[in-house]
Amino acid sequence: PFTDEYRKDIIHSWLQLLTIYEIKHSTNYSLSSVLIDSFELRSWNMSGLPRDLVSTDSAIIVTRASRWPLMIDPQEQANKWIKDLNKDLSLRTCKGTDSDIMNVIVDAIRLGNIVLIEGLEEHIDPTL
Repeated sequence: PFTDEYRKDIIHSWLQLLTIYEIKHSTNYSLSSVLIDSFELRSWNMSGLPRDLVSTDSAIIVTRASRWPLMIDPQEQANKWIKDLNKDLSLRTCKGTDSDIMNVIVDAIRLGNIVLIEGLEEHIDPTL
């Protein structure tokens, strides 16, 4: 997970490189100004996503990633947000220690459903 300060440093470095190489860019760049509209952001906030920039950027990354995300979520804010956001869809939840976890995942893939695996420990089964 990248802290707010680390993310700001990365963006600052990118903007410096763009300036050095004379690539036109916005000076007040943000992921949310480019990748989502205000309606979607309001919907996310109503589903429990905190209104800070780090949470918004993380949500953009989670929803736009081409691969599944691993969310480190000690306050379970992302967990609640994902559940609420997908409450009308076929969201399956399971624990990382459930004995039938592979069956849940295989069924979800077959049916095109979403799986939220909760409580993963430091060691993750390589079959996942």
